[in-house]
Amino acid sequence: KTDMSATWDEIRGLAADLQRVQLASAKQRLTERNCIEIVQRLSQMGLIKLVYTCDGKAFLTEAELAKEIREELELHQHRVNVVALQEALNIDLGTVEQRVRELVKSDPELHLVNGELMHEVYFRRVAHEINEALYERGHVTLGELTKLHGLPTQTLTSIVRQYTGTVIQGSQEDDALFTDRYLRRHRARVRGCFNAAIRPLTVQQAASQLRMPEKLLRTVLDELHSAGELRGAFQGGKSTYVPSAFSAAHDDWARRFHAQNQYMELEAVRRCGLVSEPKAYLRRLLADSGQEPIVLKTCVVSPDVSAGLEAALDGVRWLDVGQAITVPLTDADVDALLSPMLGSRPDLVQVAGHYVISRKWLADLCQSFDQFLNERAEALVKSDPSLLQQQHQRRQHQLDPTDADDDGGGGQAIGKIKSGGGTQGREIKVKNTKNKYAAGRAANKAGGKAAASEAGTDSGRDRDSVTVSLSDVSNQLRQALEKQEEAAGFGESSVSDELIESVYELLSPTLNSNLQSRLGSVLTADSANKRQASGACQARAAALVKQMRLFERGAAALGDADLQATLNKHLAKSLGAALMCTLLEYAALSCGLDDCAKQAAAAASATASAGLTGDQRQKLVEQLPAGEDRDWLTLINLALNGDSMEKLQSC
Repeated sequence: KTDMSATWDEIRGLAADLQRVQLASAKQRLTERNCIEIVQRLSQMGLIKLVYTCDGKAFLTEAELAKEIREELELHQHRVNVVALQEALNIDLGTVEQRVRELVKSDPELHLVNGELMHEVYFRRVAHEINEALYERGHVTLGELTKLHGLPTQTLTSIVRQYTGTVIQGSQEDDALFTDRYLRRHRARVRGCFNAAIRPLTVQQAASQLRMPEKLLRTVLDELHSAGELRGAFQGGKSTYVPSAFSAAHDDWARRFHAQNQYMELEAVRRCGLVSEPKAYLRRLLADSGQEPIVLKTCVVSPDVSAGLEAALDGVRWLDVGQAITVPLTDADVDALLSPMLGSRPDLVQVAGHYVISRKWLADLCQSFDQFLNERAEALVKSDPSLLQQQHQRRQHQLDPTDADDDGGGGQAIGKIKSGGGTQGREIKVKNTKNKYAAGRAANKAGGKAAASEAGTDSGRDRDSVTVSLSDVSNQLRQALEKQEEAAGFGESSVSDELIESVYELLSPTLNSNLQSRLGSVLTADSANKRQASGACQARAAALVKQMRLFERGAAALGDADLQATLNKHLAKSLGAALMCTLLEYAALSCGLDDCAKQAAAAASATASAGLTGDQRQKLVEQLPAGEDRDWLTLINLALNGDSMEKLQSC
């Protein structure tokens, strides 16, 4: 006890000494300047790190700065702006920002968001506020929350994702939050809306009408469809809902329409918005009827349509498929329907898309143009003399292809005509009246083909270019087609210009060939007639020359010079004029100028008083093509106008 009492006495003494020291005032104090120098020295030695205030009157350590930052954060409800921290702490903004970043890096519960320092406590409080708003409204969007809390969407999304299921009682779809009660209510609305639909409904339209996010609606629809609570099906990648009632009504309509009309347009099925592959749909739908439908380009038709068309083609001359069947088909459909039929019917040909014509009837129709072709050939020969010249040229090539332009052979004119007899008989050379400018030249001995005509026939028509045009036969074709149509009992005429053009294209090769054949026959006959007439001209010219020589010798035998001169003038005006007209007739026949030849022949057979005057003869001469023949006959006519037998003989 004595020891314990001594110990307590010592303790009491020490306590009294301590109290006395504490209560006593210091005998020595450091000045403010000394304190500053000591702190600076410690800072320079790296023993302490200090942060100065903006006014430089105070400084604090980094630990104290971190402590004051946390105190300010707690004071501002765990969310404070860094600028507000700088104003409250009176520390340089850069220093505050740096220290805040260090704190955020070291403490996972601190977050720096858009220049604001936030604590996890604040995030949890935001989650509670979101849950309260969600409970009151049933759903809320991130956009609304962003405006309400002033936080970025990314931060809010992170908060929602972190606290959903714990603090936030709901589910998230895209940028919206929903409560389970809200989802159950809208699930019932979706089920009622889609089961009440009687027409196809797109998910996008339904989302707009129900005012639901499309993604949420798709999720609800998937759940309802999987549970078998929807009376319908989805098509087009689940973008369109088709009610079962609509599908059944559409199938029934397609069956009835096809049964009544024997066809079904693919576009009509596609317009309903139910079927993306109408061909496969109709083939499957109509296969139950026991007859496989015929699928064409734009529609499907019943096999009865094909059978009826085959029956209509039997024994037909020409047929408009559009009138033969009641189904409205396009040209592509008609072509697809006719192709398998015409493959086994070579006697028929398809023209103008939807017309079928018998080849035998085409041959008969072609024969009906024989009279027209004969008349056309004769008219061409009369209206175009150059055709006769080309025929003469072809004949020359056939006789001698290498010498078609020589003066000998068939192309030779009167040539040399001997007149009189004895020693006074003179030989008179009569100019060759062959039109050298109308004849072609042989371009190739091996080929034997005529080259281009010379200047004398430039205005003529090439025989090979003569064809039968559509305008020549259109009326006759129309009459033949309409007559056959009336016989078939189709009623009102449906012969179109398109059909006439198509028939003409089929007939034109044969018609042109027949026209060339008939033109050759007419030209051959006309050439024979002209050769006969030319021979007669030669004979008359020879006879006139002989008469002129006899009369000339007779006048010379009279011995009276004046009388001989008078008789020679009369001889030039009569027999000379007749000879000139005969030669003109021959030249006109060679050039194919029938009218000119007739006038010259009439003048040659007339008396001197009824003959042509010099001007009239010159007009006939000018009708000849330019060349040696016309120049030579012009000289003869001038000699006749001079009434000089010597000038006439010199020509």
